[in-house]
Parts: sequence; C-alpha cells; structure tokens
Amino acid sequence: MTASIAHEATISLLFFMHIADMTHLSLTRELGGLTILLLDFSGIELRLGFMISSLGPWIYGIYFFVISSFIYLLQKIFKEKAVLLQQKQIAEARAEERQKQAEKLRHQALELKQAYADLKQKNHKLISAQQQLVVQDKLATLGQLIAGVAHEIKNPLNFVNNFSEVSIEQIEELEEKVFGFRQKLSTEELQNFLDIVRDLKQNARDIFSNGQRASHIIHSMLDHTRSNVEKKRYVDINHLVEENLKLAYHAYRASYSNFNVSIFKKYESNLPKVHIVPSEVGRVFLNILNNACYAIQKKATAKEGAFLPTLEISTKSFRKYICIHIKDNGLGIADKIKNKIFQPFFTTKPTGEGNTGLGLSISKEIIVDKHDGHLEVQSENGEYTEFIIKLPI
Repeated sequence: MTASIAHEATISLLFFMHIADMTHLSLTRELGGLTILLLDFSGIELRLGFMISSLGPWIYGIYFFVISSFIYLLQKIFKEKAVLLQQKQIAEARAEERQKQAEKLRHQALELKQAYADLKQKNHKLISAQQQLVVQDKLATLGQLIAGVAHEIKNPLNFVNNFSEVSIEQIEELEEKVFGFRQKLSTEELQNFLDIVRDLKQNARDIFSNGQRASHIIHSMLDHTRSNVEKKRYVDINHLVEENLKLAYHAYRASYSNFNVSIFKKYESNLPKVHIVPSEVGRVFLNILNNACYAIQKKATAKEGAFLPTLEISTKSFRKYICIHIKDNGLGIADKIKNKIFQPFFTTKPTGEGNTGLGLSISKEIIVDKHDGHLEVQSENGEYTEFIIKLPI
C-alpha cells in the first residue's frame, strides 16, 4: 500500500478572492505539471492549483467531486453573506430614513407646540378682551340706570336741602322774636317754647347736613357713571404724580391753615411713559393723597404736637409695569375693615365731612378694570397706610 501511494499527488490550494458574479469555470494544465482551476461566482473569484504526479484518470473524478463540493459550500456561504450584506444596507437605509422622519416629526412637534402656545396666548387675550367688553357693557347699562335714578333723586333732594336751610333761618328768626315776648310768658312756658324751637332748629340742621351728604353721593355717582371722552395717551407718570400731589397738598392747606407735612419724594428718572387716560389716573392719585392728608391731619390733631407728619411717594419701573407707592404715617386702617375699603359707599369718615365712600371704589375700577393694573393697600392700625399702584407699560 505504501508503494502504491508513493506516486500520490501532492495538492496545494491557493485562494485569491474579490467581489464578482460567477461567470466562468475551467481546468487547465500548465508547465511543470501545475493544474489550475479557475472559478468566478457570486462575488468570489477562486483559483485552485495543484500538482499531479503519476495520476491515473480515476483520480480526476475524485478531485473534481471534492472541489465541486467545496465550491458549492463556498457559493452558499457567500450568497448568504451577500444577502445579509444587502439586508444590512437596506436596514441602514431604513434606519436613516426613520431617523430623518423622527427629526422631521420632532421639528413639527416643536412648531406645533409653539403654535399652540401662541394660540393659547391669543385666546387668553381674546377672552380677556371679551370679558372686558362684557363688563363695560354691564357697567354702561348699570351706569345708565344709576344716572337715571340719581337724576330723579337729585331734584327732590335739592328741594329738601333748600327748604331745610330756609327752615333753619326761619327758626332763628322765630327764636329772636320769642325773646321780644318773653315778658308776656311765664318762665316755664318760655323755657318750653325755647326748647321746642332749639329741637326744631337741630332737626333742620340734621336734615340739611344729611341732605348735603346725599347730594355729594349723587354727584359722585354721576361722576362714576359719566362716560369719559378722553382717550388714552402716553404720559410721564412722575409729572402726573407730582401735579396731583401739589393739588392735594395746597387744597388741604386752604381748608386747614395749620396743616403741614414733610414730603419725601423718590421718583425714578427716565421712566418709560405709560398708556393711560391721564385725568382718570390723576383722579386716583388725588383720592389717595386726599385720604393720606386726612389721616395725617386727624392723627396730628389727636397727638397735639407730639407727632411728625410724613408723606412718602416713590415711583419705580419693572419689566412689565411701573409701580407707584404712596405712604403716610397717619391713622392707619384696622384689620377688620381692610378688606372693605374698596367697597362702594364704605367709609370710615364721620358724617358731614364731605365723604361719599366712592373714592377708593372708583379708583380700583379705574386702575384694575380700565387700565389692566393693580391696586392694593398695606397698613398697620395707628402707624401707617401705603397704597401700591401698578400700571402696565
């Protein structure tokens, strides 16, 4: 057996591969006994070379079978590899497409989010404007009703005031004439008569005083409901505050000659102008400043010199609004009535001092309802009162 395989073929396999489709298969014999098998298939070029020595014809069939099986396996492997490569490329392409779609969807989501935010903001403004229109319509209707009622009350009230004033004068004349007939009356009769006259006189004075207060209330109601033809314009708020401060101070000095107060002003320079109706906002400043002067005067009278009246006024700008502070060290406001001061007709002033209880109510309507601002009060009873007004820029 050893002798029989002495002439056995020695096989050497050489592999050279690159991507191509199978197009050719051949078997050639070259010099030196080197036989070359060339194959081209599905991305592989395979060159097989082997040395054949003293081979019989039967050996070719064996070699061909082995090589064919080997080629079949390689072909199957590389076909699967080509399929996997193609699938990988398709998957990568799809992944890239999905990434582009996801990026596109993300941009669309951001755009939709921004559009939703813009729409929400516009909707909020629209609802706010609609509510303001509804409120203004209701106020206009209510104002017409109040104006009609006030006008109807005004005439008989003027009649009461006028005749009560005349009655006081006539009672005084009657009182003087009674003294002319005192000799004809007994002391007791004279005293009874004088008591009746004095009671009538006091009653007439009370009627006149309360009639005057009712007249002030009706006048304020008419002012409250009167439509203002002045339009909004851009105003220097420092100038408007200073103007009404001087007006309130000198008006109070004219009524109370001994009135005096130390005024501390801190106006921020270069304030942006605000879009307001100057007469309405000026009226708010004047109401608050008048209340401050009243509280200071009352406390100064009660303290009898052991009190230094002060009034502090400041303005400051913020990103969206301008803030005005008006602070006095007068009587202050008790906690139990602090939440009532903006109610119509509520007042802490006694009867006969010209109050109507509508000043702060009107002020809040002007600042909050008509100018989209904010009005609040901070106070400590017996120490100070500070009003804070915020107007949008």
